[in-house]
Amino acid sequence: MDVLFGSLLLIAGAALLLWSALVAGAATPDRRRPLLFGSYVRGSRKAYGLQVLGSLVSICSMYFWIQAVGTFGAFVPFVAFLPHLLAGVLHNGRVHREQRRQDIPA
Repeated sequence: MDVLFGSLLLIAGAALLLWSALVAGAATPDRRRPLLFGSYVRGSRKAYGLQVLGSLVSICSMYFWIQAVGTFGAFVPFVAFLPHLLAGVLHNGRVHREQRRQDIPA
């Protein structure tokens, strides 16, 4: 039961973190976003709220995973962060390609 509930919370946390990345990307479509370190450009409150809520839900899932599998369950929030990181990488790649396309003389 702990694995099932922990997995559901993990999926919910990952979905909320992914949603926050998509909202932040839509708020600043022409700017790169720092992935791990760096200061964000002022974004929307909705994106920040979703990121906080997703982090809390994934940390709560860590409790159930620790109960089920032991110390390995402490790494579960990192798994929930992967879709958020991937969305940021894709966003930054798209912004970089658009900026290079504008820099090429016609």
